Amino acid sequence: MNQIVLKNNNMTYFNSIKESGDDLKKYQDKAKTQDDIVLMLCRKNETFTASKIFSQFPSKAPLTSIRRSINTLLNNCNIVCTGEKTKGIYGRNETEYKLVTK
Repeated sequence: MNQIVLKNNNMTYFNSIKESGDDLKKYQDKAKTQDDIVLMLCRKNETFTASKIFSQFPSKAPLTSIRRSINTLLNNCNIVCTGEKTKGIYGRNETEYKLVTK
C-alpha cells in the first residue's frame, strides 16, 4: 500500500471568527485531525464524494467540515476530481474525487 501523507502544510482551519491563543490552536488541531481522518477514508475508496466520506466518518462532523477537508486535500494535491458527478445524500449532484498516488 502506498503511504499518503498531507503534501502541504497549508492552513486547514479558516479563522473567520478571529479566534486567538489556546482556542485557535485547539480549532486548528481539530481541523488537521479531520483532514487526516478524511484522507484515511479516501484511501479506502476508489472514488468518493463528500457524502460518501460523511457516511463513513467515525464521529459526528458536519458535512460542511467534510467538504472543507476535501477542499484542503484538493488544494494540497492529495486528491483530484474525476470529472464525474453522483447524487449526494440530499439528492443533489456532488463531485467525485480520487486519491493521488505515486
